[in-house]
Amino acid sequence: NVKEISTQVKDISREEFLENFAKQKGISLDEADKIDKAQTQTDYQQELAKHKTSSLLLTGSVSPLATSETVYKQITKTYNTGSSGSFWSQVVVIIQVKLQRYNSSSYGTYQKFTQILSVGASSKGSGISTWNTIAQSADITGDSSYGNKLVMMLSGNVEIAVSSSLQAGANSAGFSISATVGNTNYFRKFVQINETLSSNYDLT
Repeated sequence: NVKEISTQVKDISREEFLENFAKQKGISLDEADKIDKAQTQTDYQQELAKHKTSSLLLTGSVSPLATSETVYKQITKTYNTGSSGSFWSQVVVIIQVKLQRYNSSSYGTYQKFTQILSVGASSKGSGISTWNTIAQSADITGDSSYGNKLVMMLSGNVEIAVSSSLQAGANSAGFSISATVGNTNYFRKFVQINETLSSNYDLT
């Protein structure tokens, strides 16, 4: 079983976000800057249209909506993928996202995911460890008047070099031997992670 150990959320600068975005898309920083600004404006206009409709239904009048800021965050989640005795294995998932924060007289301040820039995974453990992704998806869903959700699915194999003294622990932790090279045995385990994050409640 996969068990979440910790979650760390930190703000990242717009510059860092744009550098990663430009690298991912193979474009210049200037192009990334223009795309990001245009997307921010589009996101606000779409939210404004939704807000007008929902506030009219809720109160009978259109309440004002102000955008307070755009924020960029990095979410780091660490999962226990098996441990027994001195043997241990963990997968670390790093997600970079963009959120738009709004200020509404109806709902107060709230924020919504507007972009998932990247999802990456790595593994570590009591021996040299490798993570191999099999399938990966991340989507923004569950849009409401005051928030939305990020839904992520990640599956893959953790492979770890295990010394003879830790083999019993690896077996107990659900790992199976996959290869032997010299005096080193490599153990493997299939891992699937499903995660749902609320834009307002899971990023504090």
